[in-house]
Amino acid sequence: MIAHAIRNERVRNFISKDRGKIAALAEAIILQSIEDLFDDRYKEDCKIFFFGEGFRTCAEIAKMKTIEQMKLLNLVSKYLTKRLEE
Repeated sequence: MIAHAIRNERVRNFISKDRGKIAALAEAIILQSIEDLFDDRYKEDCKIFFFGEGFRTCAEIAKMKTIEQMKLLNLVSKYLTKRLEE
């Protein structure tokens, strides 16, 4: 139990110290996923990312506002719908 608490404290210290780097990484993951939408090899993985927990987690870490998240998800959804119609 004590080891777990110490580990959690180390994680919290790491996160608070490097919060900007972690947020930048989360933003990079989101941006890469947007780019990967245009590649059929990664489209299914991107769907799982955007409509699952992955996007929400990254967006939260990146401090995206809810309205920004909704707009991005709407764009992704429209793009995927358009691709299905082609």
